[in-house]
Amino acid sequence: MYRKLIASLTGLALVALCLVIGAGYVAWVTTQQQIRQETEKQAQLWGRDIALRVSTVVQEHHRPLALLSEMRPIQQVLLDVTEGDFDEVNTILDQCALHLEAEVCYLMDRDGLTLASSNRNTPTSFVGHNYQFRPYFQEALSGMAAAYLAKGVTSGTRGIYYAYPVHHATSREVLGVLVAKTGANRIESFLNAIDTNHSSIFVLVDRHGIVFLSNKPSWLLCSLSPIPETELAALLESRQFGAEPPPVIDIRFQPDGTVLTPEGVRYIASEHSIAELPGWKLLRMVPILNESIWNHPASMWISAWIASLVIALVMVGLLYASSLSILRRTEKAIAQISESEAKFREIMDMLPVTVWETDLAGNLAFINPAGIELFGYTPEEAREPVNIFRHMVPEEMERGKAQWTRLLKEGVSSLNQYTLVKKDGTRFPALIRSVLKTVGGKPVGFRGMIVDLTEKVREEEEKLQMQRMMEKSRQLDYLAGLAGGIAHHFNNMLMGILGNASLAAMDLDPQDPKRKKLQHIEDLVKRGAKLTSQLLGFAQGGKYIVEETNLNRMVQNICNYMRSSENAIEWVMDFTDEPCAVRADRKQMEQVIGDVLQNAIQAMPNGGKLTVRTRVETIDRTLADRHEAREGRYFVISIQDTGIGMDEPTMERIFQPFFTTKDVGAGVGMSLASAYGILRNHGGLITVQSKLGQGSTFSLYLPCGEDVLDGGIDVLEVAESGKGTVLLVDDDAMILDIGSKLLERLGYQVITAASGPQAIQFYQAHVSEIDLVILDIAMPEMDGEATYEELKRIDPDIRVIVASGYPIDGKAASILKKGGKDFIQKPFSPKVLAEKIDKALGRKTTTV
Repeated sequence: MYRKLIASLTGLALVALCLVIGAGYVAWVTTQQQIRQETEKQAQLWGRDIALRVSTVVQEHHRPLALLSEMRPIQQVLLDVTEGDFDEVNTILDQCALHLEAEVCYLMDRDGLTLASSNRNTPTSFVGHNYQFRPYFQEALSGMAAAYLAKGVTSGTRGIYYAYPVHHATSREVLGVLVAKTGANRIESFLNAIDTNHSSIFVLVDRHGIVFLSNKPSWLLCSLSPIPETELAALLESRQFGAEPPPVIDIRFQPDGTVLTPEGVRYIASEHSIAELPGWKLLRMVPILNESIWNHPASMWISAWIASLVIALVMVGLLYASSLSILRRTEKAIAQISESEAKFREIMDMLPVTVWETDLAGNLAFINPAGIELFGYTPEEAREPVNIFRHMVPEEMERGKAQWTRLLKEGVSSLNQYTLVKKDGTRFPALIRSVLKTVGGKPVGFRGMIVDLTEKVREEEEKLQMQRMMEKSRQLDYLAGLAGGIAHHFNNMLMGILGNASLAAMDLDPQDPKRKKLQHIEDLVKRGAKLTSQLLGFAQGGKYIVEETNLNRMVQNICNYMRSSENAIEWVMDFTDEPCAVRADRKQMEQVIGDVLQNAIQAMPNGGKLTVRTRVETIDRTLADRHEAREGRYFVISIQDTGIGMDEPTMERIFQPFFTTKDVGAGVGMSLASAYGILRNHGGLITVQSKLGQGSTFSLYLPCGEDVLDGGIDVLEVAESGKGTVLLVDDDAMILDIGSKLLERLGYQVITAASGPQAIQFYQAHVSEIDLVILDIAMPEMDGEATYEELKRIDPDIRVIVASGYPIDGKAASILKKGGKDFIQKPFSPKVLAEKIDKALGRKTTTV
């Protein structure tokens, strides 16, 4: 056994030696490849940077020339040489040359003749020379900015010529060309300053391969490779680089993308085009160092082999010495592994999430009991071959396979959400974590976990729905406050209209035809008052008489009345027998139920089925929070139609004031808004469910028993009437004027006060004379409640009628509880006013 062990260990040592040598070679080659790749990347990045900087320099020289070309002196000289101011033009050219640090700036006419130049006073002056043959002149004459790199014909130095056309100020015709020549040495110095790697070479070459700029001076104006005879003849004729053929460097471009110089140095080259210099390109060449492992001496390999062999022999001795210990530890480890595997199985059985394993094709190799239960299998069925993709919905199967393919290639674990399918076809959302399963470093399958997200998704949907409902409720509450304010001010205006109409009617003979017109005005005011009543209902104001109400009987009476006129609709009524005491304002409830029924009927223009049911339902905390209501028992009226239904955007707005889907003139859009406000004011709520083309269901909830807030004022009996003095208090001058006239017509003496403090002052002065106070609520300086409290201190037996455009709830109800006699809602007619006054004074009604 030990001999076999020694032989095995020796063989392992030899294998290890071979692996050491092979791994060393592979590591060296890999390192060289990485160095080369890094060098290529560096060459590319630096080359792109240089190319971009060259383009930027060209652009920066064109911008000043573009500005100078628009100057009037420049254009004037080109239009008329005899009248142009050459001194001013020369000054401009001198400043241009100084600004651009150019060797010379000059101006040519359309024929290429140089008219003015900044070097006019030097032996190499361009003035009088014709450069029509230069390509930059031809390109600028066509109306485009040009840049030209060439050896100067006159100066004999390398230069960059920046040309820009001079256009006529109005016709935009090209009059001439403005040129600035800068030396090549300047841009070469600039490029050398940013190239910190002095071992590399950069060259700027034209399409023939002639070097114009380089950090290697010996290559300037030389050709990288031989130029064909036909191209050379044309090049010499253009005199771009002189009259002599350029020397050839004889650079050899290798198939592997490298460049070999005549000195035998090999470079990695990167080539980049210059955007502003068509036909030119920049080459960046970085030398390749230590490119081959075979450049090292053979002795290194012999030494490495001997050292590896010695190491391998030492390893054999050490392995032999420790073999017995290894065998004992191996037996112990096997026992520990068996114990760990048993623990693993127990943990898998206890985990509440699904744990699985598959082969590379997705066939299940293991799934824990939680997974078997999740997918609806029995333990026996789970032993049958099952592919995990079978439990993905078809529309997500490709995505799942793509994720596994990516996992197989990159080995990165992934966490994704899918919709899975149980054995019975039930779909459910799940979160899947997948990792690659390997054996000996080789992928053999996948393993992961599945978390059922059904409950979490349901909770998130309910939370989102609750947030939407609460936001909608806040919006409606804001609109309710706005509607209440509008209704108050509108009631004040209606009071003025109705009062003036009533006063005018009192001045006319009963048979006068004008009274009919005034009656029409009064009818319109009543219609307006009804609209403000609906607004106040939406504003959650206006419970006037709250009492025990039999809603079953009320719903049945309203349905019977409306059913008599709707023959095309099938009515189904189902009323609960479960008792539920509801306290409500009957008139408002009749309005709400009638409006919702009327909407349901109008939603079925071609007939249909209308189902009205009542029931008693207990609202839990979730539904109560969603609608900002209270938990408890509610009486529910359900009205379901089979009409046209509504889409989501419509359902979002149906409880907003003045929103309607009816034709113009068919409704003002207040019925559902008013119903919403009235039900909220009674401690209830309203819900709607609808689908376009399938009908709608409205559910009206009213709390049973003590869940309703106390409120409302009962109507008192009318006593005998009489005469007296009335103190009328209102901050609106129009109300004071109309009210005093109406009271005087009714036979009363009137004292008016425009504010709370003024009312207190007048009452103190005339306390023995004043029989009654008519008091407004909403006043800026001192409101009605504060004014009443001060008047009450003066006279505890004071008689006060509260008058307001707001409903009786709030401060009006507070005054009545403190001893106020009655409440009158603006706008009011003389008859109603007379009844209220006589009632407060305990007199018979006055005839108007």
